[in-house]
Amino acid sequence: MENGFNGIPLAVFTGTAPSGTTAIVLIAALLLAHGAISSEKRALVKQLMAIPLVVTWFGFIASATHLGTPANALYAFSNVGSSPLSNEVTAAVAFLCIAGVYWLLSFQPNSPKIVDTIGLPAVVASGVVLMGFTSFAYNAPTVPTWSVWFAPASMILAGVAGGLSLMTLVVSAAGAMSKRAQYVMLGCAVLAVLVCAVVLLGYADFLKTVGNNVAAPGAVAGVYALAIPVYAAMALAGLGLQAATVRSSAQGLRGIALCGVGSLLVLAASVLVRVPFYEAFLSAGF
Repeated sequence: MENGFNGIPLAVFTGTAPSGTTAIVLIAALLLAHGAISSEKRALVKQLMAIPLVVTWFGFIASATHLGTPANALYAFSNVGSSPLSNEVTAAVAFLCIAGVYWLLSFQPNSPKIVDTIGLPAVVASGVVLMGFTSFAYNAPTVPTWSVWFAPASMILAGVAGGLSLMTLVVSAAGAMSKRAQYVMLGCAVLAVLVCAVVLLGYADFLKTVGNNVAAPGAVAGVYALAIPVYAAMALAGLGLQAATVRSSAQGLRGIALCGVGSLLVLAASVLVRVPFYEAFLSAGF
């Protein structure tokens, strides 16, 4: 963990990519299920899908810096099927290709319906697969501080909260959903943040029991003491700011900007709380 600024690039990846992926999946599901959205708003939603795509790409590119040089990323494909990391990287590349191609094709003039018919289900399926592989990428029996259900649960919950926040930004900017629907999404995001904080508290308590031949039990537990309340405060503040923009019906660039700031706070909180996860690395036996 000595190259690429230790675990920070990975914290950026696992703090942003799940949120961007979740948002893209939710937007694709919305377009599949909600036929009442006007063609103009559907087109705008598709264009604005670029926002979570950029977030996901940003996280993926950041993770490559952890390898010392991006060229080393090619080795991550060498053990597909047997290595959780190889599975994660392959799923990420597949999802970004599918979602990117769909985005490029979907809002072209006179785009054929088959683009939505094939593209949207493919985006949803590949996104769900990516979330699964990303969540369990650190399920290694030789690392007892990572190979525990708290790890995937907290990542999924933080990703859901961030994804709902990004989706709120997209549909708010496009005017594609009612205020009530946006409040429901933000309420679900708040619930995800609170449950995530509880899971992280349980994880911090679990870390107090883990040690090895060179580290006493609890040696890596203290890093979560400050991160958990800071995560919850930042994420809830961001969601609160987004709720305020929905309530005030702020129009134009000002409203979009404020809603975007709210999403950035949620994403920043997700990244921040991932940093101590990598600092809690502890191998079994030595």
